Amino acid sequence: MNAKLIYVLLPLFTSLLLNSCGESGESVSDGDSDWTDAETADMPDSDAGESDKDIEDGEAERETSEREPDSESAYESDSEIDAETSEQVEPEVEVPSYDGVLFRFPLNNSEGLYSEEYVFGVDHDPEVHEGVGSGICSNYNGDSFPTCYDEHRGSDFILHGGFDKMDEGVVFVYAAADGIVVEIEDGNYDRCHIDYENLGAGNISCDGNPIMANYVKIEHAGGIISMYYHLANGSISVQPGDSISCGQSIGRVGSSGISSCPHLHFQVEDLEGNVIDPFAGALSQPWSYWAEQVSDSGLPGEICR
Repeated sequence: MNAKLIYVLLPLFTSLLLNSCGESGESVSDGDSDWTDAETADMPDSDAGESDKDIEDGEAERETSEREPDSESAYESDSEIDAETSEQVEPEVEVPSYDGVLFRFPLNNSEGLYSEEYVFGVDHDPEVHEGVGSGICSNYNGDSFPTCYDEHRGSDFILHGGFDKMDEGVVFVYAAADGIVVEIEDGNYDRCHIDYENLGAGNISCDGNPIMANYVKIEHAGGIISMYYHLANGSISVQPGDSISCGQSIGRVGSSGISSCPHLHFQVEDLEGNVIDPFAGALSQPWSYWAEQVSDSGLPGEICR
């Protein structure tokens, strides 16, 4: 893999040091065929000698089996019983443990402003890697770099056009759902970047300024927290305690803190600080925290629900 390509595309953290820049369905049998074969094997041979009493009993059984039911209600009763039995054996559907929070895409991609090819997601690989291994990861579907990188705790959406587009002041960040602002940080330098010449590959420079991000944290129903990192200096338009509506502008995309280029790091946690991957997948959870996980643009939909 081309070393320079990795460093250009990957929004690196200081800890990220790279030296290069089915389903499986079980067959479930109800056992009816096996049970029938076993029962048939145990039945006596019908050609064996039959007594008069056996014949009389057989005729009586045939008469009983040929009788019509007393009324249509008998059929209805049986149908109701079958329906109830069917409902009882249906497998329980696993429901989310949150209070129905669904997120919209926290950006506006109507002009194709954000990369669809490179979305760096949450790393579900439990192992911690160093050096070249920092590129080893697994996203929600089990895909590896460049869909994620080691120990990444959120989803990065990269702005096309870099600092030039950022300087136009039109790339806003939006609240992903209704909630209350719980924390903000603003006033930090927002043109942080990779400095190959002075700091070596994989290291972030904020040009002598503190490497600190501007961000907003919002609490939603059920205690779910959404976080918006690397915002532009002076762009945050909300304050702690503010009630926020889904789709409300809260700031603009920047490159503050441990950031290699202008992008939004969107992170979701519960009240205990456990990371939640909003994408449904084989390694995350069967339900999506996005109102529309994949829209026509290939990114989450900009739908509030």
